[in-house]
Amino acid sequence: MGGLTDDSAGVVLILIVAALVIMAIVAAVLFFKLLAKFKPVHDQLAPFGAKAAFWGAVAYTLVPIDVLPDPFLGDDIGVLALALFYLNKVLAALNENDLENEAGDRPFIDGDGSGEDPTDIIGW
Repeated sequence: MGGLTDDSAGVVLILIVAALVIMAIVAAVLFFKLLAKFKPVHDQLAPFGAKAAFWGAVAYTLVPIDVLPDPFLGDDIGVLALALFYLNKVLAALNENDLENEAGDRPFIDGDGSGEDPTDIIGW
C-alpha cells in the first residue's frame, strides 16, 4: 500500500519523458528565434548590452556547464526567453528612434533580419 504499482510507475515515466521532450522543443524554438536576431543585433548602432545578451544566451545554452543538469532545460529556457525579451525591447527602441529621425540611410531593423518594414503595406 502506498507504493507505486507497475502501471502507475509507467504513467509517471511517460509523463516525465513527455515533459522533457516538450522542454527540449521549447528550448530549440527559442534558440532558433534568438539566432534569427543575429543580424539586427550586430548592427553598428545596437548597444553593447544587446550583443552581450545575445552571445551570453548562446553560450549559456551551448556550454554543458549549467545551473541545472541539461536534461532539465528550465534554466536554458529562462535564459533564452529573457534574452529574447531584452533584444526585442532594444530592437523596438532602435526602430522607433529610426522612424522618429527618418534618417533613411540606415535599413529598418526588424526581428527577423529581413530589413523590410512590416508596417509598409503598399511596398513603396
